[in-house]
Amino acid sequence: MSTLVEFKGYALTDSKRWGNLEVISLKPKAFKSDDVEITITHCGGWGESKLPLIVGHEIVGKVTRVGDNVKDIKVGDRVGVGAHIGSCMSCSVCKSAYENYCVNGIPTHNGEYSDGVFVFPIPYETASPHALKMKVL
Repeated sequence: MSTLVEFKGYALTDSKRWGNLEVISLKPKAFKSDDVEITITHCGGWGESKLPLIVGHEIVGKVTRVGDNVKDIKVGDRVGVGAHIGSCMSCSVCKSAYENYCVNGIPTHNGEYSDGVFVFPIPYETASPHALKMKVL
């Protein structure tokens, strides 16, 4: 995936047709030094989003690429990502370790990439489908 100019995903394109997902093409954002690329094996999905919506968040997958600034995650690791992939890290909410409530948070749905701050390793003993709802403390 690291050399893709564009990728395909199943997307909801009409909020009145939830049962009809379409395959659409999207261009990935530029990969940065804090980013982690993951091949997704399992994901959840719900919530209000912009259309077209690439469904899925609270993901589990295998790391295929890490940026130069990522230190605790390696290629080949099985990891999870919660419902957000970014926050401002400077407001009072973020400084209180509640980044998932940041008003400037970036949700995982719609095909965004995740930086290494919001990626966590999945314990070997935990099956991937069960890891989708893990809470990171």
